[in-house]
Amino acid sequence: MNTKTIILLSAKRTGSSAFFKVFKSNPKVSCLIKRKDMDMIELNFWNSALEAINGNQNNLKKILKKIEFSENLPTKLTKKKIFLLWKKILNKNGGIIFDKSPNYLNKYETLNLINDFKKSGNKVIILGLIRDPRDSISSQHELWDKNLSGNKLISKIKQREKKWLIQYENLEKFQSNFKFKV
Repeated sequence: MNTKTIILLSAKRTGSSAFFKVFKSNPKVSCLIKRKDMDMIELNFWNSALEAINGNQNNLKKILKKIEFSENLPTKLTKKKIFLLWKKILNKNGGIIFDKSPNYLNKYETLNLINDFKKSGNKVIILGLIRDPRDSISSQHELWDKNLSGNKLISKIKQREKKWLIQYENLEKFQSNFKFKV
């Protein structure tokens, strides 16, 4: 089977959900979400895979349950075993999977894991999505807790913006090292 993984790297409030809906509507592409009421859940597979390699399989097991994929995981997971697991998931779901999570940009190690999967001979298309930070802040504003004000609101904004900067630094570094479309 001709398998392919399409991964969108983006921060929150960049339009990634619109991309998700477009890919989800394509009958050739699976987004691993089977239930219509779960249409915007991001599985965060690759972060959970990295955790599993480092000894914590809890989140990976939850993901496998969510996508109704039963697999007995070995006690010790390696990159090679994670890659075989993903290939099984690809094959079970038609061979083409679109995946996204803003959390992928939080850890550069996760980006390296995705790239190692690609370098091991797998077809992976990586796309990056950025948005003018002023537009992102404006979009985020509607989600802010209206009860926050003063220093609490400023602190929350600063936390979010620090996270945004880390995500885009990781995206920029990853893109310059591995060349993909942003």
